[in-house]
Amino acid sequence: AASAAGSAVSSVASHAISGLLFGNFNPNYKKEDRKRMRYIQGKYAQAYGDSSDDPNSVIAAIDSDSKLRMTADGMKPANCFVDERAFDDALMMNFHPVPGHQGKFCASHAKAALGMIIEYQNQRRRRIYVPGVSSAGRPNDYINMFLEEMKSWLRNQLTLDNVCAEELERRHVYITKLKHDNYYWCFPQEIGEHKIHTVIDFVHERVCDALEVVQREEKNKSLQTLFMELNDNTVNAFEFGKSFLAYILYTSKKAGANLPNSSVFDGSTYEKGKLHRLLFKATHSVMKLYVADMRETDRRIENGEAGAIENGNGGVDDEDDDLCGEYDISVPEFVRESALTATVFHIYITDRRKNKWLLKKKYDDFVALHKLISNDFEATDKPLYLPPKYSRMFPSASEIIETGSRLRIYLLQAVSDPDGLMPATKSALAKFIGVKTLDVPEKAKLRKPENIPNYFVDMKSEYADQLVTAESKEDPAQKQLMAFRSTWGVEYTMKILDAYALLQRMATILGWTLEINHFFVSMFGNTLAFSKLPLKDLLSTQKDIMNKLLAIANEIFQYACDLNAQQQYKWHKNLQSSENELKRLRHHLEKGISVITRIETEHLDYQVQMRRLQDVAARFAPLMHRLDCSLPNIQSELGLPRTSTAQVMPSEPHSYSFMGITNGDGDLVADDALLITDGGGRDDSATRVEELPADEKKSYKDSKNIEPSSDIPEAGYEFAEPKYDSNQNSSMASSKGQHVPCESKDHSAVCTVS
Repeated sequence: AASAAGSAVSSVASHAISGLLFGNFNPNYKKEDRKRMRYIQGKYAQAYGDSSDDPNSVIAAIDSDSKLRMTADGMKPANCFVDERAFDDALMMNFHPVPGHQGKFCASHAKAALGMIIEYQNQRRRRIYVPGVSSAGRPNDYINMFLEEMKSWLRNQLTLDNVCAEELERRHVYITKLKHDNYYWCFPQEIGEHKIHTVIDFVHERVCDALEVVQREEKNKSLQTLFMELNDNTVNAFEFGKSFLAYILYTSKKAGANLPNSSVFDGSTYEKGKLHRLLFKATHSVMKLYVADMRETDRRIENGEAGAIENGNGGVDDEDDDLCGEYDISVPEFVRESALTATVFHIYITDRRKNKWLLKKKYDDFVALHKLISNDFEATDKPLYLPPKYSRMFPSASEIIETGSRLRIYLLQAVSDPDGLMPATKSALAKFIGVKTLDVPEKAKLRKPENIPNYFVDMKSEYADQLVTAESKEDPAQKQLMAFRSTWGVEYTMKILDAYALLQRMATILGWTLEINHFFVSMFGNTLAFSKLPLKDLLSTQKDIMNKLLAIANEIFQYACDLNAQQQYKWHKNLQSSENELKRLRHHLEKGISVITRIETEHLDYQVQMRRLQDVAARFAPLMHRLDCSLPNIQSELGLPRTSTAQVMPSEPHSYSFMGITNGDGDLVADDALLITDGGGRDDSATRVEELPADEKKSYKDSKNIEPSSDIPEAGYEFAEPKYDSNQNSSMASSKGQHVPCESKDHSAVCTVS
């Protein structure tokens, strides 16, 4: 007992001395406070990281800059306050929510929770502090560190741009776990205006409110939002898929951070991107056509032109014209001074701006150009073949003209689609024809991605026999393929071609989903689910492509790892980069698959969409009635122009909706749509409610033969002439002259059919 008493006195004395020396900023925890902080850390780790009780797992779950983190010896916080100025800054609001998002109201929840915490901290700070005896209100005690971490989370997570249901759910679980077990031991009862339990309950309530709002909003995401999310993930998956295949096939040397765009990745061999160049050739038009379509649509709308699509092939017929570039080339003449001198061809080139110039080229000039650009064209589906020179030493004029015609076709093919060429090739072609840069083809010259054949499926079919037979020493392309097979084997050569084929068609479907979202979903919204567009089949195919690509990519990477292990880890120089790209590819593919599943469940189920449509239709007429009857009052009390229009309210059991006639249960009983509108907006004179003199009202009624109902007072009503089309159905015609009073103060509004 004496020893225990002496130890207690020594502890109090040491805390008193350190408190006198360091004031309120002594960071050391007391023994009991260390246990309480470990309790808080354990609950945090269960909600955010590993649920085990291993101390290392608990520490790993806490960020290095978190106020909950402790030093290695566990004696004090790792991120403590060092002076009073830092503590004063922490007690400021310093909260600036990001503007621009509607509906979540999370910023208001965050601001209220921050205000409650800061008020409680100021209250604790004003409490009497006795060094060594009482530590309440000290900036570096465990309660203040707990509250500082909570404030940091509110500022960083509960903002309009960052908030998501998953993060709110984790914070909800964290606070709920704190309240269980040893809650009252960890946070003892207090005396004061604000208590720690009240603060935690208030923050927890705000988190729960924000969680419910965000969950409801995410559940009711529009089809356009989900399509946008799907397109973003598909674009990212496509790019990371290309990077993964580039790194996994480039085994010989250490590649840099941007292998697909480096000079070593020239497309000369399969290892150096021959398949990659072929994929680029097949898919580069996806985004260009999408941007060109948007630009052309905006131009037509601004000019008041009717929307017209010439054909479904992006401006070309079924047979693609390989020579439809931006330059008009002709070789009308040649010059040959003598039989012993070389022939000089006069080549006239005209660009799309009608600029015309003359080139004087010999056949040897074309030979030199072909050496520079032929390898790049070999990696595409349009290899260049240099026409042979005339066979005789002394050719006739007709033979020279024929050679000039073939050289013209050769040059037209070379410059027809510069976007699919390497930079060195484009530079050589531009220098040859005498321009700084080659003109890019307009949208009309691009092919729709679906009209481009899947080159990799064709390659599998073409080389199926050669892959399993002996090498051929004659065909260079076959020799390259055989060398590629010797590295990867027949099975995985086929899998690599399958991966490229899947990427090409994933880009094709991406072009469709981009077009559908921008032009159709943005206009028709969720009702597009009722159209004849095969949305479900389209998205199901994209999901199958993503699943198959993910499985093949994992198999290729695992096979590469096994080969590298068999060769003492000296074969593959870029496995780490391949793994990084595979992780990114996997992340975006899984996100895309989940978005497609959600679209299929929430927006493409016919019965679910019909129930949602009926619910919205049932809300339309009551909302219209509330607006018609209340908006004039608001305009009157604020002294604003009275521009609202009252509409007829059909009686039960049938009601009119913007999609048709419904019965009392909300079921559609007639297909004829009745669009309820004010007939022209705020400036339409027919929508403005004005008080007419009694004699004018009477003469107007007599001229129109309208007999008002006997139970409606004559004074204070305007009888507007109904607007309707004589070709509309009888239900519209029979409503002519109907009117009901609106619940406005001056009874000057009238409900009419427009």
